[in-house]
Amino acid sequence: MQAKMASWLLSTKQLAGVECFWTEEGYRLQVVVLAKKKGEASIVQQAANLGSWDELKALLPKDCPIFFGWNSPKLIFKSFDRAFENKEQALKTIFPSAKAADILVEFFPKKEGQLVVLGRKEELLNLLNLAQEAGLPIVYANYAPFVATALFPYLEEERVAANHYEFFLEDGALSELFKQEGTAQELNLGDEQLDSRLLAAAALAFIGLEDVRQTALDIPLLKDNQERLMYKKLLELSTALLLSFFFISLLANYLYLGQLEQENESLSLEVAQKQQLIAERDRLREDYEQQVNLGAGASLGEKSQQSFYADQLASSLPKSIHLLELEIAPLLEDKKAEREGKAPNYQQGLIRIKGISKKSVFYNDWKKSLQALSWVERIDDISYQNIDHYQATFELMVICKKEGE
Repeated sequence: MQAKMASWLLSTKQLAGVECFWTEEGYRLQVVVLAKKKGEASIVQQAANLGSWDELKALLPKDCPIFFGWNSPKLIFKSFDRAFENKEQALKTIFPSAKAADILVEFFPKKEGQLVVLGRKEELLNLLNLAQEAGLPIVYANYAPFVATALFPYLEEERVAANHYEFFLEDGALSELFKQEGTAQELNLGDEQLDSRLLAAAALAFIGLEDVRQTALDIPLLKDNQERLMYKKLLELSTALLLSFFFISLLANYLYLGQLEQENESLSLEVAQKQQLIAERDRLREDYEQQVNLGAGASLGEKSQQSFYADQLASSLPKSIHLLELEIAPLLEDKKAEREGKAPNYQQGLIRIKGISKKSVFYNDWKKSLQALSWVERIDDISYQNIDHYQATFELMVICKKEGE
């Protein structure tokens, strides 16, 4: 999904995840509607075994974007202990005789390696056309229940039974899966409880609501729906802005009439404001000159030492770590001193570093190499937070040895 359209679509209050799976009686639909409450995803509606698109439409809020999952018995999945460079390479490996235009390929993460799923484009298009005829705005499509991998990090269970499949987890990641019916479970997702048969639908809504980095099947119809919803939102926003403009114009006219009656007071207030701005300008100019003088007064030895620190840190940096901020002698925040107009105070002998590490083992190895430097007293961890299974952000403070130690 294009980033611009995603920002429009995901600004909606609610988002629906819908899984379509096949039974002996025909297809069935599972739906979970999520909304963000106090910054967290919350289940506001769920339903299982719906028999028609019209039933689904009656349940959903108007113009609710749908993230769709296709669970077909004709899907082909293969597990590999390596990752493919692209989808064309995966298709040639699994199904050499297939035409690339007829097959849709998607990748899903595993604890070790990669899961590759293949399906026929024509079968999915038929389902999407039925949804389109029912007036349902599907903006994203992928393979179910494999999209459930997006929620695996939040589960404590080691076995999860979804529709027609059983997943086995290890450390919150997919370890093995089998195409077989398992006993449904009640899953705990934070404060929410969810039937495992609805896990794929919940994962689809979660992908949309939390903007999870999961690619989608490339279908032109979905892009058309994205644009249609975006333009509808634009129209609604334009109408709201136009009404706001008229209201503000009326209010401005009213305020202007009142202002004419108090012209003398307004002029006096304007003069006072300008005097205040002049005083603020003078204060800022004085602060600037103090900072310039402070920088000019730094000794050549201090600058040389800072360059030495920066060079040592750069030479120790591995490829697996990317620095976002490097601050030598960070500024000590002192609001009282700032109000009193005192010169800023820099924390000599400290180096604050922020960055991104691919894995914790690389981060720990790098810290050990820093600790081994002759001028390093110790290293204090400030924060370390995982972004996903492959990388994390960190912040640490390097305390330098004092001269003569």
